[in-house]
Amino acid sequence: MTSQVDRANSHAPSALPAVASSGSRGPSRPGVLDPRLVPTPLPVEERRSPAPSCQSGGRVLGLWQVARRALRIYLRLTSLGTQDGEAAREVGREVRKLLVELGGFWVKAGQMLSLRTDVFPLEFCLELLDLHDRAPAFPPEEVVRVVEEDLRRPFDSVFSEFDTSPVAAGSIGQSHLARLRSSGERVTVKVQRPEARAVLDRDLKFLRFLMRILSRNPRYRHFRWAEAIDALRLMFTEELDFRYEADGMRRLGADLEKHGQIHVPRVFGEYVSPRVLVLEHVRGVTMSEYLRAAHEDPDRAHTWQIENRVAPGRVARRLLHSFLRQVLEENFFHGDLHPANVVLLRDGWVALLESGSAGRLHHDVQKNLASVLRYVSERDYQGAVEHLLALAGPLPVVDPNALRFDWMRIFRTWDQRSYVREFPYDSKSLVHLWQELARVSQRHKLLFHWGLFRMDRSLLSLDVSLKELAPRLDWPRELARYFDGARKRFLSGARKPRALAGLAGNWGGFLRELPSQVRLLQSDMGSILHRRALNFQATSSKISYLLERVFTELRFLTLVAAAVLGLTFVHQKVWYFHWAKISQHRIDDVFFLCPNLTFPEWGVLILVVGWTFSVFHRLALRFARKESVLPGSSGGEF
Repeated sequence: MTSQVDRANSHAPSALPAVASSGSRGPSRPGVLDPRLVPTPLPVEERRSPAPSCQSGGRVLGLWQVARRALRIYLRLTSLGTQDGEAAREVGREVRKLLVELGGFWVKAGQMLSLRTDVFPLEFCLELLDLHDRAPAFPPEEVVRVVEEDLRRPFDSVFSEFDTSPVAAGSIGQSHLARLRSSGERVTVKVQRPEARAVLDRDLKFLRFLMRILSRNPRYRHFRWAEAIDALRLMFTEELDFRYEADGMRRLGADLEKHGQIHVPRVFGEYVSPRVLVLEHVRGVTMSEYLRAAHEDPDRAHTWQIENRVAPGRVARRLLHSFLRQVLEENFFHGDLHPANVVLLRDGWVALLESGSAGRLHHDVQKNLASVLRYVSERDYQGAVEHLLALAGPLPVVDPNALRFDWMRIFRTWDQRSYVREFPYDSKSLVHLWQELARVSQRHKLLFHWGLFRMDRSLLSLDVSLKELAPRLDWPRELARYFDGARKRFLSGARKPRALAGLAGNWGGFLRELPSQVRLLQSDMGSILHRRALNFQATSSKISYLLERVFTELRFLTLVAAAVLGLTFVHQKVWYFHWAKISQHRIDDVFFLCPNLTFPEWGVLILVVGWTFSVFHRLALRFARKESVLPGSSGGEF
């Protein structure tokens, strides 16, 4: 996180001197932003800082308190309805306050809600937008304690200047401006909240409890909640250890340098620990500040664009193409592209700040996703549907023709809208298409891999910036441009002497690894079998349904027969029923038709009936099973 303008803190304690006003910077060095790219400040009516320091001492709410506040948030969201203007803004303030009290996961959930301007009123989303970088700060004393504990050295020996008022505060930590004593460089210091781990552990327990309840409901059983919890646990683990983020920033910096006009702050490795991260300080205008200015004063935002030679459409395409390269080529992408982490610079440059937990996709998932997007760029939606099936997890018993029909209907509707300029951006974006496909898939009890969760979150966050920068973005055309560029990059890299030498040298390695390549081919064949099995399952599901109904009826008839035999046994051996007065001898006639068996014979008959019932019961349950998995499939991610 960063600030568009350096701020002095006149109330800093003597032990922590205030940050001096910024002066001129020297010539740029490799890995450091050229000072000539720093834009002019974006004029806004009021520069809003993080909320005042919280003096709660890191109190962590209990599960019952979490449940009560979560219920209040749900009630406020349902009451939002069609409200707009000041009423929606007031609901946003109340929901933001409740989310801040809960902290941790709930603040992240509020950050995602703030991005859904297609679902909630704009005023409501603008209030929640502060959750990205304007959450309540924790006291300076705690900052000093965490830094000294993690870096294992006196605070004053690391920083010659330190602004105790954070420039940004989020769900995990907050960022401060400082100057390194060793080199005199201006840096941004990210410090983790003291209670962050305890809060996220509590939230994970609450989510486990909630998902256990949902998994008992047949409507939500197909969501594979165990995989969801594992994905969240892994994400929380990485976000609570800043060393993961430092490594991700270094790798992103090396990758994005090749993308052109995208900067990633340099990491100061000697000052990295699980709870402290020191980065190069980047001065610019965050996308969240730009969004607020664009809505509150469009004329000022337009004037700022002209002053700094920022073309919004080009910036949007640069961000989109870079994200696609990260996902589909490098397979290492920025995991948290919300507006507070995207910084606009002069001449159309962009800086990407905190990556959170960088994302990766399994090779098969990445390959199938690339195929889906390539077919979408060619408007070949039949091909996209076939590869979309491969992105699913365990196969439910569905009619593949019905699923294909529903998916094709969504693709064609989206394609028709992409040609019409008057349709709003929200109905033509790739995010909207993906959400509609996922909604239909859930109706068919089909769920995409939870491994796509981080990519979904990043794309949804990025989509907010794209909507403001390029509201008329033509997604199929931009995807086609991306794949054309990817093809040229591949051919250009293959023609380089180093690439040719490496190709020749790889033949020996390929022959040595031929057995493993065969096993990989077998794994790929599993994806083909996965799709071919759908046609078989469509037929076998109908047979299974018929057999399930047959064995259910046989089970019921066996139960009726057991009841009749039971009454006959009681009638013959225990107590004589006088049914004649009621039924005019008809039931008595039935009893008299039954042979008068001995006790051992009755025992054998009861065992036979019980065994028959158990067989029919097991067979009925077997053919009523709702989900089948291909042999050899673990049911997890590819």
